[in-house]
Amino acid sequence: MAVRKKACAPDTDRVAEWAGLSAPEEESQLKKKAFGAIKKNVAREWAKGVLIPLAAIAGVSLMWPLSHAAGIWFWFGSAVFLVLLAIGFAYAAEFIKLLIAGDLLKQTVGVAKEAVMKEWMRVFLAFFAIGAGVGVILTVDKLDYYAPDWVFYGIGLTLIAGGITFFWTRSKFYRS
Repeated sequence: MAVRKKACAPDTDRVAEWAGLSAPEEESQLKKKAFGAIKKNVAREWAKGVLIPLAAIAGVSLMWPLSHAAGIWFWFGSAVFLVLLAIGFAYAAEFIKLLIAGDLLKQTVGVAKEAVMKEWMRVFLAFFAIGAGVGVILTVDKLDYYAPDWVFYGIGLTLIAGGITFFWTRSKFYRS
């Protein structure tokens, strides 16, 4: 049976040839470089998305004491405030557009899957979820001031079930 290649998928041999690479080890280096570029892009976009609105808030904070000044300081402070606010809002709007489009989220999830979640971290989180669930259930009598008891029992049981499910899906009984 003939297998048809996808038209949009890049031919790795051609990409490696263009980059001057030919061995399989060098192909993996090419993939690592591409992953590194995606990782840098994701970090840059998230940093802009989080830090630039903070710059707008800093502009507001700087404007507050200067709003009581008189003369040139008032007008200078107003101009600086408006420039910082406009830049902050423009970058925030671009960041929200990237989030709505979904490309940034897909790249972030890809980077997180590839770089962050190692197997030992998953096991740690499963144990942590079980421990947190037990802790929440044991402290229900101290937390019932904030919400009804059944809310905390539900949260605790959900955490415990999530941790147990992680280990269950990796057991030999689940696969048989």
